[in-house]
Amino acid sequence: MGLHRAATTGTMSAELRRLAEPESGLGEIVREIAHSDSGTLIHCLAGRDRTGIIVAVVLAAVGVRDEDIVADYVASDAESAGVSAGEIEHLRAKLLE
Repeated sequence: MGLHRAATTGTMSAELRRLAEPESGLGEIVREIAHSDSGTLIHCLAGRDRTGIIVAVVLAAVGVRDEDIVADYVASDAESAGVSAGEIEHLRAKLLE
């Protein structure tokens, strides 16, 4: 599956629309990564949509093949399939304490 197809179907398309907004902070995040002197850790609660798209944008910017970017993006499908909405809410509540 090419990156274009992945970007126009499924959850990735909704996140791309949100990240395309100037107030999303995507540009600031990419600038911070580009100017960091050391490795950068990017994470969020579930680690898929916004985090995955930010990583995909950075990988594309440095010339990684679309097929490899998509494979990396969808690799979290198997991992996140076992996480229930209840578990995510529990984690969210813990993080907000």
